[in-house]
Amino acid sequence: MFDFTCKYLVENFSTDFATWLLGKPIKMTRLEPTELSLEPLRADSVIFLQAENIILHLEFQTRADPKMPFRMLDYCVRLHRQFPDKELRQFVIYLKPSRAASVYQDVFELPRTRHEFDAIRLWEQPAEQFLSDAGLLPFAPLAQAENKTVVLQEVATKINQIADIKLRGNLSTSTGILSALVLDQTLVRTILGRNIMQDSPLYQSILSEGLVEGLERGRQQGRELGLEQGLEQGREQGLEQGREQERRELLLELLAMKLGELPEEISKSVQTLSKSHLSDLKSALFSFETTANLAQWIQARQ
Repeated sequence: MFDFTCKYLVENFSTDFATWLLGKPIKMTRLEPTELSLEPLRADSVIFLQAENIILHLEFQTRADPKMPFRMLDYCVRLHRQFPDKELRQFVIYLKPSRAASVYQDVFELPRTRHEFDAIRLWEQPAEQFLSDAGLLPFAPLAQAENKTVVLQEVATKINQIADIKLRGNLSTSTGILSALVLDQTLVRTILGRNIMQDSPLYQSILSEGLVEGLERGRQQGRELGLEQGLEQGREQGLEQGREQERRELLLELLAMKLGELPEEISKSVQTLSKSHLSDLKSALFSFETTANLAQWIQARQ
């Protein structure tokens, strides 16, 4: 969800990000260099924007990755090969506080080789710099502030002043997803408005994207299982098992987003629901107001 949310913000508010990161309000467009899709690159976690003379490469991370410096060099070489006349600026933006040494690394070095990039730790950035532009508002609660709840309330006030209902919903959803990294989910939903978030096109896209990705991962798991078994029956069984498990995991994520962190007993119960009850749960997802409501629903079907 974090990758999808950050991609939405960057691609729809590219000028805001260029102003923040490059110091200039440059209008940029999405870049999809197909030649960069080889391993070890991960297309789902990479964002490229381009203007006439510059490429902006962004990665948003929720956790430390010791391999990031090498990845930045790898991207740089591949991008330069394809776009030798364009300046490249690379930023790794860490969303969640971490003490890991790797989040402070902004250089990759080998004997006679040195590559530099920018590493931004949002928790060290003043929250005020994210409160002026609409596309940056969702990042403000992750930034440095004495009281993050107050910052979230200020963000909610600014979002509620936006006339476009669709945009208002999408920004509320983005803020809710990112704020949940550092604030209690129930508090976040109370401040931003649960219904506004759930009715937004972005939220529906995340739900749809999650289901599609889940099915694709299920198919892949099934194919692998089928190949190992060497039997057509095993392949089909593996496909279905993969799909079903991904559905369960996606539903757990969405339930946690709506209700807050789920008790372990409820998570286990969802994992053991029958296929028909799993389908019913998807339909009933938005009707639950508390974890107690969910627990009663599950108990009635056991």
